[in-house]
Amino acid sequence: MDPLSLPRELTDLIASTILSSYTALPPKGKPKSRSNGAPEWTVLAGFCCFQDLDRAGWNVECIALGTGLKVLPHAKLPPHGDVLHDSHAEVIARRGLILWLYDELQNALKDQPSRLRRTEGGWKLRDGLKLGMYVSTLPCGDASTYSLSLVAPPSPTLRPSTSTSTPVEQLASSLLAASLGMQVSRSPLPPTLDSSTPTPNLPSSTEGALLAALGVERIGIEALVVGGVPMEQRHRVGEEVIRAVCGRLGEWEWKGERARTPAVAFTDLTFDSARDAVAEREAVDEAEVMSCPETISFVASQGVEVLVNGIRQGAKTKRKLGEALGDKSRSRICKLALFARYEALLASLPNYIDPPRSHRGPSSATYNEAKRTATDYQLAKRAVRGVEGPLHGWLISGARWEGFEVDGRLREESAELGAARVDAQGGSAGAEYEE
Repeated sequence: MDPLSLPRELTDLIASTILSSYTALPPKGKPKSRSNGAPEWTVLAGFCCFQDLDRAGWNVECIALGTGLKVLPHAKLPPHGDVLHDSHAEVIARRGLILWLYDELQNALKDQPSRLRRTEGGWKLRDGLKLGMYVSTLPCGDASTYSLSLVAPPSPTLRPSTSTSTPVEQLASSLLAASLGMQVSRSPLPPTLDSSTPTPNLPSSTEGALLAALGVERIGIEALVVGGVPMEQRHRVGEEVIRAVCGRLGEWEWKGERARTPAVAFTDLTFDSARDAVAEREAVDEAEVMSCPETISFVASQGVEVLVNGIRQGAKTKRKLGEALGDKSRSRICKLALFARYEALLASLPNYIDPPRSHRGPSSATYNEAKRTATDYQLAKRAVRGVEGPLHGWLISGARWEGFEVDGRLREESAELGAARVDAQGGSAGAEYEE
């Protein structure tokens, strides 16, 4: 598919599938009216698998969705990997997609029905299956530059910047295509270094380093559907989206291949919990609509989970010094939980799959070390972020924030950092420590 050439039927099917899946969820975690009468709003993002059935039309299935607007302060980056730092809708949806892929890989390893099929060196989506993404509104950043300019007040003292390579702008850039690892900020929030967003490797992908290390081949987004954009702005905004998605890469290649730009389209279907929709329904100004503090994560293979401040809603925040939160407190899509899924599946790989890490069974590797076993994936990351790469200067969390093992305990070199942060802050990432 070419950019901006998504069939109308498929466009609305992708949007309606994600919207109807959200509507079918229980009310817990959804926007509501507060005790003072102020209504709430949120953003919705979701991933789906779609397939062209020729004369029978399109088959579209929601596999993961997320809602959310929040990000924890930069000072509270979780050293144990047990708290979600970034709870933006796109990040939550993409983490849910990764969990779904782990479930599908597990099914494949057990010779059970799976959307993944075996290849010579691993797994990929079954023939004909493609990945689509829906987001209910444009995030701030490159993809919405023009859209924001239409509602911004005149400011003759401001000059538009011609630079597109500064770390600040990169971090503010769109996460719409979920292909360049760019973070979103819909309000003045601190920078996020959450590595759950898709890595800016080439070609663009969503599976992440750990799944790549298990042999899952690149899974790119083929179709991107955006809501909340007025008809008269769509052509220009569409161009901005394409530029934000792959424009930074330009003619840059990795092993002779360029990043593929997904087909982009806009839908008229409305998300009822969008800010403008809530304001119109409640007959109030948009400034009076408050952001919803809860986050919803839905994964087709596992159901729904509601989060607040990066952990399960209502969960205990107490933890023993040096240990991660308990299973009942941490989200199934946090780094630590996904790391545990990786380690469990690593020992189940058949003999013809030979991941870079040679051990089979219990691991003493840290999360960061495990990610680095995806050799090709990491080489692409280094190249695109290198001095000569299009994303030079990219801000990353790095090993110092990923020094935890599969039980959540920190390596000795990371433990000192974690202890120092506890002393300085009296806690970490939405949780409190106890002796």
